[in-house]
Amino acid sequence: MSVRLHDRDPMTPRATDSIVRSARRMLAILVSMARTRLNLLAVEIMQEKSRLWLLLLLTALALLFAFLALLTLSLFVIVAFWDDHRLLAIGCLFAFYVAATAVTLFMLRQRSKAGSKLFSGTLDELAKDSAALEDELEAEDIDFDLQRNRRRG
Repeated sequence: MSVRLHDRDPMTPRATDSIVRSARRMLAILVSMARTRLNLLAVEIMQEKSRLWLLLLLTALALLFAFLALLTLSLFVIVAFWDDHRLLAIGCLFAFYVAATAVTLFMLRQRSKAGSKLFSGTLDELAKDSAALEDELEAEDIDFDLQRNRRRG
């Protein structure tokens, strides 16, 4: 009575090749997905960098023009009330500037606590990839179990 190799060993060379092929295919898919996600991350970083530089430039210009406008307005109000109530005009302008500064700092603090949606696209895609891989792995487990049961039966 002769016993063949594949009858004794459940892991025949053919089954092992299939597993190796599946593992290589899965690895190739993972590498491709990682490369795509890294490219997406790089694009998002560049977009965010450009957006921040533009915001910084626009903020600096707005601050410069607001400062010049307030300086001009302050001089106009002080000159208009120079003879009668110059100290009252200076005091009112000072109080207005302090209140405006407090409101601006409050708004700045609220906005900084809110955070940003940086890399939200990349994180969403990675979550989708993870769910898809889990589904695929579950499907392959089911297929492998079906093939194993067919061989036994």
